[in-house]
Amino acid sequence: MPTPSAEITLTTSRALGLVAIASGEEYQRAHRAVKDAGFRRLSNGVFVSPLADAWSARYAASSLVHHAHEHGATITPSPRPYLGDIGTEIAARLPGAWSAQLEIYSHPVWQEDLWPALWEAGDLYRALVEHRIPFASVLKNDTGTELLLVERPGHRSGYLLGALTEQEKEDPHDDPATPPSIVLPADPELAAHAVTHTFLPAYRRALHHRDLNTVLRSLERIREEHQTLQAVKDSGRYSDGVPLGDSRVIAGMERDFADRAWLSFTDVLDHGPLLLARCRPTATPWPQDAAALTRLREALAHSQDAWNEWNDTRRDLYAIPRTVPAHEWSQIRGRLGLAVLPAIETWLAYGDTFERQARAAVPGGPAALSASSPRLLTTRPAPPPTPRPPRRTAERTDKDPSLSGHFRFTSHPEHGYVAEADPRIPGHLADWLLTREQFEPIPGASGRYRLTHTHHDGPRRTRQAAQDLRRLGYQVHTAATLTRTPGSPQPGVNNGLLEGRARIAQAAATRSPQSPAAPATSLPEVMPQTAAVAVGGRARATGGGQGR
Repeated sequence: MPTPSAEITLTTSRALGLVAIASGEEYQRAHRAVKDAGFRRLSNGVFVSPLADAWSARYAASSLVHHAHEHGATITPSPRPYLGDIGTEIAARLPGAWSAQLEIYSHPVWQEDLWPALWEAGDLYRALVEHRIPFASVLKNDTGTELLLVERPGHRSGYLLGALTEQEKEDPHDDPATPPSIVLPADPELAAHAVTHTFLPAYRRALHHRDLNTVLRSLERIREEHQTLQAVKDSGRYSDGVPLGDSRVIAGMERDFADRAWLSFTDVLDHGPLLLARCRPTATPWPQDAAALTRLREALAHSQDAWNEWNDTRRDLYAIPRTVPAHEWSQIRGRLGLAVLPAIETWLAYGDTFERQARAAVPGGPAALSASSPRLLTTRPAPPPTPRPPRRTAERTDKDPSLSGHFRFTSHPEHGYVAEADPRIPGHLADWLLTREQFEPIPGASGRYRLTHTHHDGPRRTRQAAQDLRRLGYQVHTAATLTRTPGSPQPGVNNGLLEGRARIAQAAATRSPQSPAAPATSLPEVMPQTAAVAVGGRARATGGGQGR
C-alpha cells in the first residue's frame, strides 16, 4: 500500500518572498513542517517567508528542508513564479473590472469538486483527470464570468485557462458550444492578450449558443405537451374513443399543462430578452422577421409581472425558513402559467423565426455588430444575496476528506439519489435546505435524505440541488457517479425532448375512466404530476450536464 503523501510546493513571489503550498493525502504534516520552519500563513492558505536578503533566504530554505524531513514531507521547487501573482497580473490587463483569487485543493479529493463547475472538455479537462492540481487561480469580472487558471502540467512554463459556470449546461463533451480551453504563455501581458482576443470572444459565442439552445429545448418541451393537450381538447375523447364526459377534466388538464409549461417558460423569460436584444433582422437575409421579433418582445413584456412574482416568492422563501408543500408550489406554477399562456402561444408560433434570427446574431457576427443593443424588456432576477466563498480552502475539515464540505450527494442502490449533511450543519437547517430541493429524510438514517420521484430526471435534479447549495455559499461534493470523468461509464444524457415524448406516449396509451378494461384513473395519470420545483433555483430539464 503506497505511503500517503505530504508535499510542499515551493515558489517565489516578488511581493511575498518564499511561498510554500502544502498538499497531499497527509497535507497536515506538510502544514506542520512549514509552520515549524517559521513561515507565516495567509488567509488564502499559502505560507510565506519574506526575502529581506540572501542570508534570510538561505536560512528560511534550510529550516524548511530540515522540518520537512522531520515531518516526512517532500519539497518540490517550482520553476514558475507564484500563481497568485500571475493571476493578478493577467486580471489587471483584461478589459473591464477583473480580480483573481488563489484557491488551494490540499487534499486530492478536493480537486474533484471542480468537475461540476468546469465548462470545458479539452486540455484543461485532461489536466484535471491525469494530474494533481493542488492550486489554481480563479479570475472573475463584474458580470459574473469566472475563468480557471492552472499551471500547465508536464511543462516548465505556460498555463491553461478555461471557463467555469454556475449555470446548468449540457455535457461539455457532447455540446458543440462548449468553449475550448487555451494554452497561455508565461508572460502575463502576452497571456492577457490571448485571453482578450481569443478566449473571451469564443466564450461569449459559447454563452450565446448555450442560452439559445436552452430556450429552444424549453419551447420544444412546451410545444409537445401543448400539442397533446390540443389534440385531446379538439377530439373531446380519450385515446380509446370514450368521450371525456366532463368539462372539469379539460380544466384540470389545462392547469397541469400550465404548471409544467411555466417551469419551461422561465428559461425563455430568463434568456430570451438578451437573445432578442442581439437580433438585427435588417442585417440578415430575413428583414421581414422584424414584426415577429416585436411580438416576441411584447410577449415577454406582458409576462414581466408573473416573472417578478415568481422571483420575489423564491427570494422571500430564502429569507424566511419556510418550506412550501408540493401542492402549493403546483398551484403557484399553474396560476402563473395560465397568466402567461398568451405569451407562451406567441413564442410557440414564432419559435422558428426567433431561432434563425438568434443564430445569425451570434456575438462577433455581422448582425451583432450592426447596431447598438436595444433596452431589455424583461429583467433577470438578482443573484442570491449570500456571497459564494472560494470553492475550496486549506481550512477544510480533516476528519473525512471524502465528505468534502457541508453536503455530499451520492447514488444509493436502495434509496436512489442521497444527500448527506455534515454534522456541523444544524439538523433543522439541513432539513430546511434539502426538503426545499425535493429531498426527504430517510427513516432511521439521521442526516441523510433521498430524492423524491427519482425516476423523474433524478441525476439532473440532484446536480441542480448541489448547484443551488453552492450558490448559497456551502461546500458541496458530488460523487463520481453524478459527474462524468474519462475512464468511467458515461451516464446517459437526459434529454428534455425524450421526456416530452414519453409523456405524450403515456397520455396516448391511457384509457378513459369509463373503460371496463382498466381500473379508474385520476387525472394525474393522463398527465403525470411534476414534483415540486426546487425553491433555490430553476428546476429545468435541459438535458444532462454538470452543475456547480
